[in-house]
Amino acid sequence: MSALRIFTPLRSPGLRRLWPGQVAALFAAEIHLVVIAWLALELTGSGFALGAVLGVGLLPRIVFTLVGGVAADRLGHRRILVWCNAIRAVIVGALALATVLEMVQVWHLYVVALLLGSISSFYAPAIYSSVPRECPPEDLRAGNALMRGTAEAAGVIGPVAGGALVALVGTGWAMWGTAGLYAVACLTMALLLRAGGWVRPGVPVGAPVAGEATGSTPRRRQLVHDLRDGFATVRNDGFLVRVLILLAVAAVALSGPITVGIPWLAREEFGVSASAFGVLLAMWTAGSLLGVLAAGSSERLPSWRTLMTVLTVVMTVSLATLGLVRELPVAAVCLLLMGAAAGAFNIVLVTWLQERTSPERLGRMMSLAELAELVASPASYLAAGLMLDISVLAMFLGASAVFLVGASVVLLAGQPQKQPQPHPAERH
Repeated sequence: MSALRIFTPLRSPGLRRLWPGQVAALFAAEIHLVVIAWLALELTGSGFALGAVLGVGLLPRIVFTLVGGVAADRLGHRRILVWCNAIRAVIVGALALATVLEMVQVWHLYVVALLLGSISSFYAPAIYSSVPRECPPEDLRAGNALMRGTAEAAGVIGPVAGGALVALVGTGWAMWGTAGLYAVACLTMALLLRAGGWVRPGVPVGAPVAGEATGSTPRRRQLVHDLRDGFATVRNDGFLVRVLILLAVAAVALSGPITVGIPWLAREEFGVSASAFGVLLAMWTAGSLLGVLAAGSSERLPSWRTLMTVLTVVMTVSLATLGLVRELPVAAVCLLLMGAAAGAFNIVLVTWLQERTSPERLGRMMSLAELAELVASPASYLAAGLMLDISVLAMFLGASAVFLVGASVVLLAGQPQKQPQPHPAERH
């Protein structure tokens, strides 16, 4: 096993052009998160306003993500990626101009958050479906690990860079930097439109690949047709259903305890400083990177049941230990192990999902996975907050039980078939 194996997918000309653009887009998003949060505080000084600005962008993502999946299949992921980054650059650039000219108002931040959230609902299915369409099948897991590992790295470095930019040049000029990064992402990904790729024999990569309905079909009926086709694909393959359930279970069991529970544990139970809290989160991130590298670099993985059983045991035991043992070093080790299990878990499940989905339905399938996590995460935040009012032990043991029960139900359904069942429309 070599960590360098995750870079082998870059031999594909499409992924060589896609990856640098995605790096720029990821750093732009992370820096923007810091800048917009600081700007909201500068304008209002209100914690509620800050939360509302950061949270309002989630609404269009929940509403439009499935539509974004249809678009990724029907229009081609390359076109969507290029146009989404171009529009992001224009929106953020406009807000930067208003900020520099001291014309920005709070409602501008809400509008920008809604617009960027809407764009993300199209961008996410396109980027998630791009890896199996841009790299050869034998490099799929490594390609997913490369993209996920890059996102993890951007999540660590990006906020630090954003804070430094705000401190050095102020929010307005820092936002210009964000717009510039989106522009770089757009220009880099535009090179994809002329690149070769791997989708399948006879289908140009990046081209529209979703058509069962004809071009004469009214757009609304076409959209409904494509959505039904995506749901039918899931119903026809029980293993796809199980993978989607596992992704949702993981989001419910982990999002709240990590985002809400760890800050509470650090402050109220350990009484540590903010820097020590940062170390705890860094252990989670480091573990996630290790898990991503391990999953992406391994040439062969254990069987479905063996791998999922091991990851489930690591996750449930670590969650329970966080609630039972109130020692900072123990918590750090638990977060490292949980992060590693979660990183491997994500890469393996997403790869299995992509492998069992036909190329013309990848966008819709990945939008279903994205929607499962989008809906589950806020529910997890709320549940974690409610459980913390009872006790921190109740929250972590509850999360451990949710993960154990959910994973066990899925695993007891048996081993997946080696090949997915054909979609009804493909039997003729």
